[in-house]
Amino acid sequence: MAQADIYRKRMQHAKRARLYAEPLQSVSRRRINEREQRAVARVFETMDDCRSVVDVPSGAGRFAKVLSRGRELIEVDVAFEILEFARERAEASKLRAVFLQSDASKLPLADAAVDCVGFEAHGHGKHAAGEKPATVLNSIMEITRAGGSLGIPGLY
Repeated sequence: MAQADIYRKRMQHAKRARLYAEPLQSVSRRRINEREQRAVARVFETMDDCRSVVDVPSGAGRFAKVLSRGRELIEVDVAFEILEFARERAEASKLRAVFLQSDASKLPLADAAVDCVGFEAHGHGKHAAGEKPATVLNSIMEITRAGGSLGIPGLY
């Protein structure tokens, strides 16, 4: 996927990964981030049968605290450095999560391995032509158990 390659190259340095995550902590973005955190928490409060969740692409692990409450969390991102940053943040916050480096179109999990998948679709912008939405959707559906849930904001 062209967009994944561009993102991976952009995030291949630890400093860039940290700079990517920092704007979410600025005063202007903090309220937006808090509102989005509450929205995700409300969604997952209604999902009693969601005991395991994959967040892909996880980026800096922005939703890790909310997603890991009472469930197994698997954070997946194509960029190693941003994933390492997410791991450091999770460890500092004493959150339990598994971190996997992978492209969303080739998730390294068994069929029906998880109850829920959260996937941030990017089907817009100058790199959208390189995305393969059917491949990604098939990949996330394969790893989700029958009757499980998919959350896909920004769906193509």
